[in-house]
Amino acid sequence: MRLLSTFGVVGLIACSGDKPEPAANSAPIFTSVEITPSEGITTSTDLLCVATATDDDNDALELSYQWTDVDGTVLSETDSLTLSPENTTPTTEITCTATVSDGEVSVTEESSVTVENTAPTVSNVSITPETVLVNSLLECSFDAEDLDGEELTVSYVWTQNGTEVGTEASLQLDAENFTDDDVIVCTVTVEDGYEGTASDSAEVVIGNTAPVIGSTTITPENPYSYETLTCTANSEPTGITAAVTSSDMFYNDSTLTCAATASDIDPEDAVLTYTYAWSTGDIGADLVLTGSMMPGAEVTCTATATDGSGAAISVDAMETLMNRAPTVDSVTLPQDVTAETTSILCDATGSDLDGETPTLTYAWTVGGVAHSETSDTLTDTFVYSDTIECTVTSADAMETSSAMSATTTVLNTVPVVSNVVILLILIHLLR
Repeated sequence: MRLLSTFGVVGLIACSGDKPEPAANSAPIFTSVEITPSEGITTSTDLLCVATATDDDNDALELSYQWTDVDGTVLSETDSLTLSPENTTPTTEITCTATVSDGEVSVTEESSVTVENTAPTVSNVSITPETVLVNSLLECSFDAEDLDGEELTVSYVWTQNGTEVGTEASLQLDAENFTDDDVIVCTVTVEDGYEGTASDSAEVVIGNTAPVIGSTTITPENPYSYETLTCTANSEPTGITAAVTSSDMFYNDSTLTCAATASDIDPEDAVLTYTYAWSTGDIGADLVLTGSMMPGAEVTCTATATDGSGAAISVDAMETLMNRAPTVDSVTLPQDVTAETTSILCDATGSDLDGETPTLTYAWTVGGVAHSETSDTLTDTFVYSDTIECTVTSADAMETSSAMSATTTVLNTVPVVSNVVILLILIHLLR
């Protein structure tokens, strides 16, 4: 009985058809995904994504990488990424997505860093001219750079002995508000779009202005040998400025007016006489233009201030004449167009207040479709109910223009009876 039982067991084992199931595959596991460097990242940093993973099945693992920005734009598909102002901007989050595969299962994991802003720099702030007098026009210049490639906003602050006196790139000094030994400082500030700023300054000291003798007078004019001679020096006027204004917009038929101001330190010469000469050859404060000059021409006024001693100073003021666009005064099309009409004339007129002869050009549409004809006459086969439009453009030599359109509709053609046939049938019925 033991032996059978044993064999019976053996027989059962030997005859069994069951096989052991294979072990299930284990997915790989990331142990780390890191980006180096992880801080101090700018738009010119080289990034490296380092990922490590394990697999409980000891399968061979394959790693791949993809870099993206917040918009999902793929920046690189290797483990490294070189940032530049062309592919990123400050405050942008950069993500490295690492993928590991054991041949059957893939797993992903991410790591992100943020691009920091690099503040701009400003240097070489300087003020010209080097020699500064109380009537100098000062210009402030500088060099600026932004490694992120951002467009910089520039602001200026001028101070006189610590008090703000200007916020433009230039500063006009004058004897009324400035004096010798004043310290003038120009501070330039540049700002990027991410609150990064930089400032630098330059300063100059206003120098002494040497007096100018406009003329001298010796009295008496015909002295005797025993008389005392007196020599009087007269200074010439200073600080002259002039401007040209127009009765409208500096057109070639405007009235231009030239006005100047100056000063004189000699009390006896306080009353100055002003004269004006125009580049057209005209004299006087007012210049009445008659349309003979074309738009774009420059008109210059030379203003001269003369004091009571005959000393004088001059300055030029210039303006450029403005252009007025020509106009299309009228556009008409015949209103009796039918299918029998073979051509249509677009009758148009144009004018130009500047005295130029405008060039008229034509554009046609038939039934809402542009036609190739560009002259004033449209020749075609016309279809009942079609709308025909002619658009006329008036242009001058400075390429300014205006346009006007007219339309007409193709009318129905009245039918024509070519001939009439009368048939008389006489039916005689005989019974």
